Amino acid sequence: MRSFRLSITLCLLATAAISTPLRGQSGVLRAEVLTLSDAIRQTLNNNYAIKASALGTGATRADLDAEWGIFHPGIQGSYTSGEDGSPVSTDPFSGDRPPASIVETDSYSIGLGGRTPIGTTYAISAFNQNRRG
Repeated sequence: MRSFRLSITLCLLATAAISTPLRGQSGVLRAEVLTLSDAIRQTLNNNYAIKASALGTGATRADLDAEWGIFHPGIQGSYTSGEDGSPVSTDPFSGDRPPASIVETDSYSIGLGGRTPIGTTYAISAFNQNRRG
């Protein structure tokens, strides 16, 4: 039924468009010739239902690509730095205060990991820590 209505609409549009008079540059009336493929193209360009369904297909494909994106491996890295000081209290007998000890720490890590479609997670990583003080 829908295709029947579409074909009737196309025929009426083509008939009306073929007999549309236009004025040329000299002011003389002339008829514009519209081919069937041009009539179909113009009709389909004005059909919002077809445009909406075309957009829906692209959005669905983008959603599917986004869902598959969780299975792509990812690279992660981090760097932390810290300082820890432990002050020493004064000696009650001499009143001297020994020097405080300060420990500086730098930590580095880098890794590659992800998830498989069956739910297994994997990771390959390296870690380094440097302590001074």
